[in-house]
This record gives sequence, C-alpha cells and structure tokens, in this order.
Amino acid sequence: MKAFKILIMIFPLSILMGEFSYAQQNKIHSIADQDYVDLINCINATPITTIRQGDTHPFIDMWMVVVDDRIFSRSWLGDPKGWYYKFLEDKKGAIQCGDKFYQIEGIIPDDLDAINEKINTAYIQKYGDGDHPEIAKQMIEAERMARTLELKVIATRP
Repeated sequence: MKAFKILIMIFPLSILMGEFSYAQQNKIHSIADQDYVDLINCINATPITTIRQGDTHPFIDMWMVVVDDRIFSRSWLGDPKGWYYKFLEDKKGAIQCGDKFYQIEGIIPDDLDAINEKINTAYIQKYGDGDHPEIAKQMIEAERMARTLELKVIATRP
C-alpha cells in the first residue's frame, strides 16, 4: 500500500487511469509544454492566425481550431497552388500567433475520419457567430473536410 501511495504522488491519478489527452499520449509537440499551452491559448483566443508553408512563402491569414490539444486548419478555396497543396509537397512551415513563431509540420492526420466531426464542431463554435457564419458552415462541408491538415508544432522560434 505504501508503494501505491508513493506512485500516486509521483504520477497523477489521471495518468495511471489512462485519462490524458491525445497530444500527451502521442507526444505530438516537442517544444516546452508552456510554449505549447501558450500557442493553444493564443489560437483559441485569436480568430485569425497566420501560417506560412516552407521558409520563403509569405504568412497568410488562417482560421485554426484546437481539438484534443491538436491544431487543425482547412483549405476553404482548395487552390491547387495554395497553402494546403504546398504542405502536401513539403510539410514544413510556421505559425505566428501573437509575437511568437512556431515551426510546424502540416500533415493529414491518420485519424482524420474519426476526428472530423470534432473539428466541425470546433469550427462552428469558434466561427459560427462571428463575422462570416456562412463561411463557418461551408468549412464543415465534405469538400473542405477532405482538405484538413493537422499542424504539428516541432519547435519555437523567438
């Protein structure tokens, strides 16, 4: 019993019970936890976040949502020369939120079919009552759901 009490002190009960987020389970982010929390909070508080594919493309405005501590974005236009398809060619890029920059990889998540409904809900909750509710509704249509990327943070830049 004493060993169990010590174990509880070392590991939170939620971890022992397997109750932790997808991001924690899969170690999605490799930056300091506080930096990741800061980014998640910034994205949640900011309607428009900027993103850049590669190192030379300009930053563009983007709607991003957070689901299960993971960051997602969808291509509204689906331009074959646009950011989404550029990420498919080369997954490296960056997010700017506030005054911080984060190096990212834009990937199609393996569990896209399973998580798409949660992403839809996040888009409607975040943008449905905003300036463009009609676009929020379009973001959850099948055409745009198929153009969903997960933006995995790999490093923080000053």
